Amino acid sequence: MNQIKYRFDGVTEKNQILFRKAIALAERVVFDPMFLMILKDEIEKSNGMEGELSHWKDALPAQIYAQLFPIDLNIQTYYTSRDVIGYGTAADRVIHVNTKYLNGYSADSLLDMMEVFSNLLHEDSHDKGFGHDFNNTKRRKNSVSYILNRVYERTFKYIYDMPLWVETPYVAPWYVRVLGWFR
Repeated sequence: MNQIKYRFDGVTEKNQILFRKAIALAERVVFDPMFLMILKDEIEKSNGMEGELSHWKDALPAQIYAQLFPIDLNIQTYYTSRDVIGYGTAADRVIHVNTKYLNGYSADSLLDMMEVFSNLLHEDSHDKGFGHDFNNTKRRKNSVSYILNRVYERTFKYIYDMPLWVETPYVAPWYVRVLGWFR
């Protein structure tokens, strides 16, 4: 397929392998019709809830889906001991991934590869203009960026024939762990 473009800046060969495998697995997920179906479902679930304060909250799932493309990732790594997995902004269009967490992932684990790309998708959504509250607010989990995480992970588990209840070795999805760190 190779519909997801990417480039690395200052990323070790070991981490490039992780990213390449996660991206290869993701291509099957984000372009599958199930992704859009699950996106519609997640948006319907969050519609009555307080979500991000932008025009995207009222957007149709197909509009949000279309905004994701093309996926062209500019990936850099950095290290900080803070509890931040990564960040991305529309200003620099670069996805910064913290090696503190990245080094704990294995290319042999489907769940790890799911989490790696889920993080890339989340940060890329910031590059595309989707946002969320910086602090752990009630509406943060209903922002488009976090909805995309849930959609990607549900679709991934469906496509790769994994039960939805299967959790990561860290007990909860990465975005749940991040929220817990801010409490």
